[in-house]
Amino acid sequence: MARKPANEQGDTLKEIQTAAFRLFGRYGYDGVSMQKVAQAAGLTKAALYWHYENKDQLYIDCLRRLLQIIRAHVYTEALNTGSPSTRVTSLFSGVEDLMSDSQINAGVAGYWLDPSTSDLPEARKVITDFEGESTAILERLIRDGVQSGDFDPSIPVEDMARALHSIIETVVLPMRQQSPEEVRRHVNALSITFIRAYSKNPSMADNVLSFGQARAAGD
Repeated sequence: MARKPANEQGDTLKEIQTAAFRLFGRYGYDGVSMQKVAQAAGLTKAALYWHYENKDQLYIDCLRRLLQIIRAHVYTEALNTGSPSTRVTSLFSGVEDLMSDSQINAGVAGYWLDPSTSDLPEARKVITDFEGESTAILERLIRDGVQSGDFDPSIPVEDMARALHSIIETVVLPMRQQSPEEVRRHVNALSITFIRAYSKNPSMADNVLSFGQARAAGD
């Protein structure tokens, strides 16, 4: 088979990754075959195997893409925001922005399904590394909040970070079919609940509510 020009190879690779990303997000690793990916991308299996040796490699690439999308929306912005309280607030607004990303509008729950037809140690490592990175960021943000007097120091930082990580992770799964307004209201409610549970400063919840209202007015 003659090798395609570089620009055509790039286009084909993008088509494969886009099709596979959506399929794995809806059906998980076990529910997707290379034949299904090829059909969804409008390619032959031969063209698909030109770019990927096997399904494992393709799945791991798609998993990395999902985690990068979450990282960009949720964590990067929080690290670049001002005060400890606004950093935590921005985590929730980042989740709201994440839910508006067209890349995940077909669903991502499939990435939370444990594969039963393959061991996938590399995929587990990718997830473990991301969870470690995410928890470390959350611990840093919360610890800054404790030091500034915004959060209750009697509650272990690690526990608060794990609770917040669980909220961020699980909120993505059921909300993709909701309208932007519904997503905004629910994420805002979760953020206020979290702040009221852990904050020493009651006005922080009011600040979160005002922040959410300002974002809604700016849309």
